[in-house]
Amino acid sequence: MKEKEVVIKLSDHYGGGIGISPRGIESNFEEIEVDEVTWIGDQCEIKTIATITGYLNAKIEIVVKWDDDKIEKYKDNKLVFALIEQGKELILGNLKSMAAHDGMYLDDEDDDFYEVESNEDGYSKFELSAQDRIGNDILISVNGVDDNELAHFGGLDLHIKSVKTLISNTHGIDFARDNGDFAIEGKVFALYLNEIGELMRNLSPERNLLKDVSNMDLVKHFINHWSEDKELVAIIDKDNKEIRKETEAIRKEEDEIWNNMQKQINNKLN
Repeated sequence: MKEKEVVIKLSDHYGGGIGISPRGIESNFEEIEVDEVTWIGDQCEIKTIATITGYLNAKIEIVVKWDDDKIEKYKDNKLVFALIEQGKELILGNLKSMAAHDGMYLDDEDDDFYEVESNEDGYSKFELSAQDRIGNDILISVNGVDDNELAHFGGLDLHIKSVKTLISNTHGIDFARDNGDFAIEGKVFALYLNEIGELMRNLSPERNLLKDVSNMDLVKHFINHWSEDKELVAIIDKDNKEIRKETEAIRKEEDEIWNNMQKQINNKLN
């Protein structure tokens, strides 16, 4: 019987091209894999454990995507994690060299590291380490199901889902209003919409032509024309159905709680 040998190593070559980063920006990217190489005699089988992808835009975004079939086997393997770190450093160095060659300015202290992990149950985790516009560090960590509907890689679906969840949560708004700021809703709406406009600007292939166009005008233009795109209409229709379903479920739960409270009160009175 031929002897079997399993080797864990970085892949021998880089992949790359143009892709959409986790922040939704069209970017140059490079990627390298941590592979499980199984040798039986002079024959080998290569299976990917994790893929490290780096995206180059205004910042550098690093994505670590685990293979669903390998994460349980290797999630505590020190060699795999060491190779992932080595792969990130290689990708980061290559992208910084590419940026320098193209005359792009990158702040070494302002890189985004966006790591995605997946398991066989469909749950994923990502961490985004960045800075706010004042320069303060900010760390965002999210756990949830990545639906892989909008994008089949990079955790984009989970990213969008987490942002939508934050937007729909009114606790901070309620606190401010309860403390006398009755105009807080408009302030929040304006800031969210302005950031959407900035996203549109960053994604536009004609960004240099938009210098005299405000973020709010970009949002207004989108709102005036989005219904002309059938694919967007279908996405929003689906989203609205999910919103209505969730709202009905919450209302039903609240009604059940209220009815149970009424029954308890009536039982005590009787």
